[in-house]
Amino acid sequence: MSVYEEFKGRYESLQEGLNTLIDEAEDFREWIDKTAAEIEASPEPNEKLIGRLRNGPQRREVVNFIEAIDGPAADALLRIYDRLNIIDLAEKGDFV
Repeated sequence: MSVYEEFKGRYESLQEGLNTLIDEAEDFREWIDKTAAEIEASPEPNEKLIGRLRNGPQRREVVNFIEAIDGPAADALLRIYDRLNIIDLAEKGDFV
């Protein structure tokens, strides 16, 4: 296997992992929102719990986590992808 092929395979694995992580984090945020709505619709809603779920640090941290992985981490992965072609050219001796 060439260095390019291995690099590409490892990059694709990282990309898949990042996409999975983003999906899981977004599912977690949606679960928080859904759970708050269900509690609110219950016969005896727990207002403190609803407030915690909707506006508390728990939800903010999940949102911050999503922004971190879908922002700087995704940008870094894109730059790694840019290097994929450079590795291919270097391996072929076409790029110095």
